[in-house]
Amino acid sequence: AEPDVRTAVRQVLLANCRMFARLGGAMPFALELARTDPDMRVFIDATYHGRRHRAMEALAARVVAEGAAAPGWTRTRIADALLVLTSHESFQTLAGHRGRSVDRAAADLYRLAMAFLADR
Repeated sequence: AEPDVRTAVRQVLLANCRMFARLGGAMPFALELARTDPDMRVFIDATYHGRRHRAMEALAARVVAEGAAAPGWTRTRIADALLVLTSHESFQTLAGHRGRSVDRAAADLYRLAMAFLADR
């Protein structure tokens, strides 16, 4: 709903980090369980993978459609970058292993996202 796509990217990354922080250990547990439990795999595929993939594809398409993509960045490459930036592993690396606060992790992820966002 955010009219500025750059702000939308920033807000998505912040909301995603806050969600992972609220989930705590539940997310890595669910991801690990999905490796061996078929029911959990279906759930994780539908939510974490399915919805997140569709949402990042839509956001990437918006970045391109609104002329906010940096030169050389296609919709597919931007979607791939967003999937990495919104992964639990990325959040855990910054917040869990590097000791960043949730807001700082989100800000760091946004700085990485600036690679695919064109200068204004």
